[in-house]
Amino acid sequence: FPLLLQYPTTSPLLTFLSSSPLFLPSLSHTLSTRLLVKSASTSDILEVYLKTFSFFSPLPVPPLIKSTFNPFLKTRRDTVKQIIKSIMQTNGGINIKGQLLLEHTEAGVLERSVLDLLVGIFGSIKVLCNEYRRILSSRLIEDERFKTDEEVRRLELLKLRFGEGMLRECEVMIKDVDDSKRINRNFKGRAGTTGLVRSHCFWPKISDSSVKLVGEVRSRVEEFKSHFEELKKPRTLVVSEGGSVELELEVEGVKKFFTCDLAQASIILLFQKQREWSEEGETLHRHVTTTGTQGLTLF
Repeated sequence: FPLLLQYPTTSPLLTFLSSSPLFLPSLSHTLSTRLLVKSASTSDILEVYLKTFSFFSPLPVPPLIKSTFNPFLKTRRDTVKQIIKSIMQTNGGINIKGQLLLEHTEAGVLERSVLDLLVGIFGSIKVLCNEYRRILSSRLIEDERFKTDEEVRRLELLKLRFGEGMLRECEVMIKDVDDSKRINRNFKGRAGTTGLVRSHCFWPKISDSSVKLVGEVRSRVEEFKSHFEELKKPRTLVVSEGGSVELELEVEGVKKFFTCDLAQASIILLFQKQREWSEEGETLHRHVTTTGTQGLTLF
């Protein structure tokens, strides 16, 4: 096991030891007891797996070693995310903790590629594609500049490895951002109002929450909705949980800026109408109905 950690420096000695019939059972047992434990990080485990791949290349990784790694990695919640992020950090190679391994395509045997080795953990490339779709969704939503050049480059690289058909939804997601950028540019409403218009059939579901907006938040959203519907007749917009509002609030005499979600902003702005709201009679729930106000504290 220590020799494997120091690979490729220890390649000659590992090659010598591998000639013994006890090598694979011993390696499998050592991996199970010293590496494949709860306290080990997923990136460390993947790093050793890829070093194992490199050692056995150009031959396939022995089934005994695959059956040692794969079931354990499959139970790790972050395995798929680690693999996708490692691919996105490079020009299509696999980069785990600074170790770059490109696919071995010269032999023409797909089973020998790093990507197929990692796909084999889950038995389907669809698992990796779905995780990339979730990561892409988060990145596109969080980028308030609506820039997609880097995401297009990554998508084209992934299409070479996963296949174009598997990533069709991701293409639509990026196109939605580009379309939203044009819609925002032509929007003549109040300054500071922008929207990301998502084709709901292609994006991952963000939340089961629903929200009823009030006050200025509602009027701005309705204004943007009217602008969209004028441009895209007969299409319409449905406001979903998501988005953010920047508010300047005075806290103990000091003005501070806060970023809130739409539901939180709606509730906070109600206090411009009156300073206190009771739990009986005319309550906040008559103005704001939401099932997703996590992070909001009401006094």
